[in-house]
Amino acid sequence: MLSTLQISNKEDRSDLYYGQYRYQARFWLQEASCLRELDHDKIDKVIEYRRNWLQYRRDSISAQVKENLHTVCNQLQALQNPYKKVIYQNYIYVYTNSIEDIAGLIEPMSLRGTTEVNITHPKDTIGLQNPRHKFRTYVRCHRPTPEQRQSLTSFISAAGSDIRPSPGLKEFLDLENRRVWMSDYYFVDHNEMSMVTALALMNPKLVRKTMPIVKINN
Repeated sequence: MLSTLQISNKEDRSDLYYGQYRYQARFWLQEASCLRELDHDKIDKVIEYRRNWLQYRRDSISAQVKENLHTVCNQLQALQNPYKKVIYQNYIYVYTNSIEDIAGLIEPMSLRGTTEVNITHPKDTIGLQNPRHKFRTYVRCHRPTPEQRQSLTSFISAAGSDIRPSPGLKEFLDLENRRVWMSDYYFVDHNEMSMVTALALMNPKLVRKTMPIVKINN
C-alpha cells in the first residue's frame, strides 16, 4: 500500500499544521467519535452507552464496527512518530510528518484524502495570488448590538472598494434577522491601518487580529 499512496492535495500555508506537521490524512470510520480517548475500556463504555441510551438500535453498532474501533485504537497507540488526531463525527484527521504512518492506518479505516503543506508565504501573513488589499482584520466571536451591526454595515458600504468583507461577514450583515453571533473566521480586507482603529472605536469587541496580505506565486 505504501508504494501506491499518493498525496492528493497541496495546501498553500504560512506554517505547518499545528506548527509541526507536514501531512494531513482524512479517514472515514463508522463511530469514529468513540476514539476521542484511546482507551479500550472507555471505547466499550461509549459503545454500550450509545446502544442503550441514544436511541440506536442495539445492533446498529455491530461486532465488526466494535472490532474496527479497537483495531484503530491499537494502531494509533502503536505509532512511534509524533502525530495529532482530530475527530469530527465519523472522520478522523491525522496530522503527521510520516507518509508511512498514514499508509499503515488505511485498514480498517477508509482513506478519503491526503494533503501536504506547501509553504508559500511567511508566518503570520495572508498569502493571496492576486491581492487587492494590504491587510486582513479578523473579528472576535461575539454578539453585536443592533446599533453596532448597523454601524458596521454603514461603514463597509461607505468605504466602497477600500474595504472588502469576507463572504461570511457579508452574509451575516445581510441576514439581519437570522443570525446574531459573529464568528471568529469573519474578516475584512483593507488598505489602511486607520481602518482597524475605526472598527475598534465602533465596537470594542470587534477586532481580533490584523495580518498583512502578501502576494504568492504558484
